[in-house]
Amino acid sequence: MYQDRALNGGANSDKHGLHRLAKAAAYVRALGQQNFTYVEPNLTFVGLFAAIAFLVYWLVWDVLFPQPYESLLLRAIGAALCLILALRNRWPESLRRYTRVYYLFVCLYSVPFFFTYMMLMNGASFVWLLSVMAAIFFLILLVDWFHLLVLYVVGSAAALGVFAVTVPEGMQTEFYFEYFPVLVFLVLGGMVFNYKAGMIRQERMRAVTAAANSLSKELRPPLQMIKRGSVSLRHFLPQLIDAYGKAQHAGLDVVDLDANHLKAVGDVPQQIETEIEHTLAVVSMMQMNAGEFPLHSIELGPCSISHCINEALRRYPFKSDRERARITWRKDNDFMFNGSVNLMTHVLLNLTKNALQAVSLKGTGKVLFEVAATPQGNVIKIRDQGVGMPKQVVSRLFETYGNHVTTPEGAGSGLRFCAAVIDRFGGTISARSEPGEFTEVIIMLPVMPDQPHG
Repeated sequence: MYQDRALNGGANSDKHGLHRLAKAAAYVRALGQQNFTYVEPNLTFVGLFAAIAFLVYWLVWDVLFPQPYESLLLRAIGAALCLILALRNRWPESLRRYTRVYYLFVCLYSVPFFFTYMMLMNGASFVWLLSVMAAIFFLILLVDWFHLLVLYVVGSAAALGVFAVTVPEGMQTEFYFEYFPVLVFLVLGGMVFNYKAGMIRQERMRAVTAAANSLSKELRPPLQMIKRGSVSLRHFLPQLIDAYGKAQHAGLDVVDLDANHLKAVGDVPQQIETEIEHTLAVVSMMQMNAGEFPLHSIELGPCSISHCINEALRRYPFKSDRERARITWRKDNDFMFNGSVNLMTHVLLNLTKNALQAVSLKGTGKVLFEVAATPQGNVIKIRDQGVGMPKQVVSRLFETYGNHVTTPEGAGSGLRFCAAVIDRFGGTISARSEPGEFTEVIIMLPVMPDQPHG
């Protein structure tokens, strides 16, 4: 019995150990992915800068200020690796999934391996000691604290191994151990800095989330009160306008009002309700992003997708007629879906904004809306001829708190809300893109019973 308990206890301990290991691995993956998300938009510039620096400093240290050891071959390899990274958007589609792994390898070679090896081969001269320190500072800006430690340890160990094989006979090697504590202190300091920076980003995100949640809770009650008032006004105002007309027709002493003004007054309650519904949809998105809005509580009903697109384009604040002319919509198809007009309109507003931003960054192109009803499902496609996105960005586009849009800068929000709304409607949302060419967002919605197919 005791043996069985011991065995069970050992098994449970193993399970807990594996669980903790899995959590640690997930944390490291998330940490690296988050850091890469921040760095990725700048990799073209960083790669080009590093490639040029590799070659320029060969001239500096070999021609202008000759050092005991220089290697054009090692510098050429580093420049080639960095140039390939800078041109990652031109990689074949099958290779783009490995961009992050390749990026870490380039960091490994270009900083800890190359600079440590060159410092060793130059007898830890003052110039190369400063170069190593500058390179470590550069690496601190590029990776998170965990990968900083791993890259430095692995890269330095590799450099020491190659140095041990290639070291000139009679060359002193003890000097490295004198400087090693200084470099370790620098790396540890960088780890602390990166860890604190990551914590600050998380705190900032939590603060923004809390503020959005608080604001949305404060806004919803007065908006709903105004909406109830507008509903009453819409119910009674036509009777008052009709009574005014009868009084005027009877010759009673009433203020003379223009017929167009009366019509405009009669339309006001509906306009108030429409704008309140739009604002409530914005509040719902804020609460959804804060994790506080239950979409399952939304009542669904039959909706026309053409009506939703019309509403989105009517409400969108186009900056100019030229921007409005970028929109192309093939209106020959329509379908009904089970959903919410206001939520779907808000989804389309978000996607329209993102598409127009992408086209604006490119400076040319159109945004095309397509609608199709098929036996497999109802389809909405929004395709922009903008700057496009790398595959690794597309794959994370609708993830939780994903703030990417159809621009490499990722300067937008609301895509998580869009994905949640479409999921509530029983549909799916996906995207495909080609850098420099286009981005297409595809929404699939279930077919309603007895729906005709175009």
